[in-house]
Amino acid sequence: MTAGLVIWLGWELFCALTGVKHLRKYQDFLFEDRELNDLPRRVRAQLERQAPVILRLGFEPLGTYLLSPWPTVAFGTFFISRDGRVFAGIDNWKQLRTRIEALTFMSVLEDGTFYETADMPDPTPNEEMVVPHVARYVPSATPEALHVLHQQGLDDLETQSGRMAMQFQPLQFQEVINYGHLLVNHEAHKKGLKEEPPEAIPPLGFVPRALAMHTD
Repeated sequence: MTAGLVIWLGWELFCALTGVKHLRKYQDFLFEDRELNDLPRRVRAQLERQAPVILRLGFEPLGTYLLSPWPTVAFGTFFISRDGRVFAGIDNWKQLRTRIEALTFMSVLEDGTFYETADMPDPTPNEEMVVPHVARYVPSATPEALHVLHQQGLDDLETQSGRMAMQFQPLQFQEVINYGHLLVNHEAHKKGLKEEPPEAIPPLGFVPRALAMHTD
């Protein structure tokens, strides 16, 4: 998710300079199933390197998908923790000459706050988030270290907010990922980077009804 923000910001600039406005509309991720042998070599190599580590951390696989075919070619492989509180995403994005690989751990608090920790540079340093989206960027962190940092940050958020991380079922993951994707697009619209807002703009504290199926 966060990896997509970097590439997407570059594409927004291209659209602004060329007047290609219709490509700047929000779209949910497609989640088209992909087999390992059908993936580009760079995507397959990343998965072979990182997926075994995520599995060793106790996550269960949810599948590999084509998220976006054009103008950004995006693939994602997703996992869920055994308690359903954390999702992991191995993202691979290519747009024009830009390529980004990222590993991201993601959680959603009861008040709708989308919290993620990613092994990449901050795409928007020194800017405050304007939606319930909290991101932590730790470039070059190992998957094991990134997972520990995400858990520590999640514990801190729960203590500070008094809200617990929601627990999800595996079948809910696509809606959770698209929820984070929607928040990023809404944030970009608020910052003037996107002309048209997403179809549904989540206010602070918004929790999709379909996501409110967590267990206590």
